Amino acid sequence: MGAIRQIKHGNLNQIVSTNAGGELGVLEEGINEMSHALYEMHEKERQQNADMLFFEKIKAQTMLESIGEGVISTDCNGKITYLNPAAEQLTGWSNGSATGKLLYEVFLIRSSSTNAAIKYPLETCIHHGATVKHDALLILLRQDGKEYVIQDTASPIKDKQHNVIGMVLVFHDVSKIQHMSDQLAYQATHDDLTGLINRREFESCLNESLISAQENKTRHALCYIDLDQFKVINDTYGHQAGDDLLRRLSNHIKEKVRKGDIFARLGGDEFGVILTDCPMDKALQIASAIKNTVQSFEYTWHGHSFNTGASIGLVPIIGDNTNLNELMMKADSACYIAKDNGRNREIGRAHV
Repeated sequence: MGAIRQIKHGNLNQIVSTNAGGELGVLEEGINEMSHALYEMHEKERQQNADMLFFEKIKAQTMLESIGEGVISTDCNGKITYLNPAAEQLTGWSNGSATGKLLYEVFLIRSSSTNAAIKYPLETCIHHGATVKHDALLILLRQDGKEYVIQDTASPIKDKQHNVIGMVLVFHDVSKIQHMSDQLAYQATHDDLTGLINRREFESCLNESLISAQENKTRHALCYIDLDQFKVINDTYGHQAGDDLLRRLSNHIKEKVRKGDIFARLGGDEFGVILTDCPMDKALQIASAIKNTVQSFEYTWHGHSFNTGASIGLVPIIGDNTNLNELMMKADSACYIAKDNGRNREIGRAHV
C-alpha cells in the first residue's frame, strides 16, 4: 500500500509488489504498467520543457549579442552581471572584466548640456521599481577616453513575486545622428562662405538685444557695414575673387570686434555687428576701427592689387526702439548717409 500512496502523490517511479497472484496480481501489474507509462510521459514532457527553455535562452542570448544597442544587467545591489558585445564596444570593458563591478565604475556618463558627471540613478530603478529614461542626451566615456553621445532606458527586473532582483540598462549610440543634427543646425544659422552667422540668426540675436534693452535698460548698438566698390571688383575679376575678398576681409573685421559682440554676414557685401553693453561713444570708436581696417586692407588677385572701403551706419539699441524692422531700417539709412558723405570717410549715425 505504501507504493500506491507514493504513486498517488506523484512519485511515479514506484513499483507495486505483484506477489498477490490471481486477479489481484493482474491489477498490481496493471498499476505498475500505468505508473511506468505515466512516468515516461512525465519525463518526456519535462525534457521537452527543458529543451524549449534552453532554446528560448539561446534565442534570447543570440538576440542580445546581435543587436546594436548596448545592454547591461545588474543585480539588486547595482553590481554588473552581464554586458552584451555592443555594451563591451561602447564602454571598452569586456563582459568578464565588468562582471561583479558596480555600474558606476564601468558606465561613466555626464550631461551633454552641462558636462557635469552623473551617477546613474540605480535607486530609482532598483529600490523604487521605476523605469529610468533621461530626456536629455548623455555623454558616455569609454575606458580608453573616447566619447559617445547616447540615449538610455533602464527597467527593473522582477521575479514571480514581483520583487525587484536587478536592473537591465539599454543604451545606444546616437553620435552620428547628433553630429548630423549639429551640422544642419550650423548650416541653418551660418553663412557658407565666411562662417559668420547669417542674416536670419543675426536678426534673432538682434531681437534678443532689443528685448534686453527694453526690459533691463541695457544699452547696445547696431553697426551696419556696406563695402564700397565691391561690385566693381566682383564684376572685373569674377565671383571667385569677390568670394575670396569677402572671406579675407571678414577675418580682418572680426579682429576689431569684441569677444561678446555678434558679427554676421547679412548678404552680398553687407555685414552687421551687435555691440553688446556698449554706449554710443564706445560704439563709434569700434565702428571707426572697422572702417580703418577695411580701408587699409590691400587685396591682391593674380598680380592685381586694389583697395576697398566701407560705409557704416550706427544705431543705438535702447528701450525706446520699437521693433526689429524699424531698427534695421534706421541702420540701413545711416549707412547710406555715410555713403552720401563720401564713402569711407565718416560713420553715419541714426539717433533714436
